[in-house]
Amino acid sequence: MVITDFLERNARLYGSDIALVEVNPSEERDSAVTWREASLIAEAQPDAPYRRELSWRDFDRRANRFANFLLSRNVRRGTKVGILLMNCLEWLPIYFGILKAGCIAVPLNFRYASDEISYCLDLADVEVLVFGPEFVSRLDPIQESLTRVKIRLFVGRNVPGYAEDCRRLTCGETVYLVTDTPVAPEAQGAYLGVLARSCVFDADTGRELTRAELEHIEPVPGPLSAQRRESRVYGAVYALEGTDSGSAVAVEVDGALLRAEAERRAPGAS
Repeated sequence: MVITDFLERNARLYGSDIALVEVNPSEERDSAVTWREASLIAEAQPDAPYRRELSWRDFDRRANRFANFLLSRNVRRGTKVGILLMNCLEWLPIYFGILKAGCIAVPLNFRYASDEISYCLDLADVEVLVFGPEFVSRLDPIQESLTRVKIRLFVGRNVPGYAEDCRRLTCGETVYLVTDTPVAPEAQGAYLGVLARSCVFDADTGRELTRAELEHIEPVPGPLSAQRRESRVYGAVYALEGTDSGSAVAVEVDGALLRAEAERRAPGAS
């Protein structure tokens, strides 16, 4: 069996079991200036403790979505895809997605300085690069010289102008944008928790709301344990009466119920 077969087997046999866990993900930190300022595993922060998990089924789905994205961009078999990420939940699904697309993964050392990154990308003939916020300051001064890198995918918030938002391109799910339109109490429908196949974005920042911001901690209906991120507090997600949840939902924001519109469906099937 090839390594991707093991992932597909585990997704089939142990689909709902947790495969990957990340505690206090590095994306919640501001981008680090150098590798010396970023740890491979972030220390727990008392003001923002939370964890992200991924089941075997979702692990395989995300890998498929990334593979489908590469194919949709006409990335050929054998193309080199660079990975410049710290340890994060996205690392392995991206890696397996590269393999599923028939491409070659080129992991880069997180300690590399700008000139070393440029040298290795050029030496390896990398045409696609996936990178995270910790490396923006090192890519900024060399990004114009990376002429061979045709596709640049950023994993995190505050996407730099020379890259595309990896999550929004490959989430493979309905994307919702939180609006300022209030939802009347009589229009509030059934409690949804976090939609099983959705991403909700903050209209102020364009940032995908985290699992801790939206997901119910307990497996029973009820109000979410709201967590403060930046200046807003997000609560439960509800259906809207007479509206398909694939087109709009209601989201609690700072105690008010606001309409969230489906913005787009990303390409790539699971």
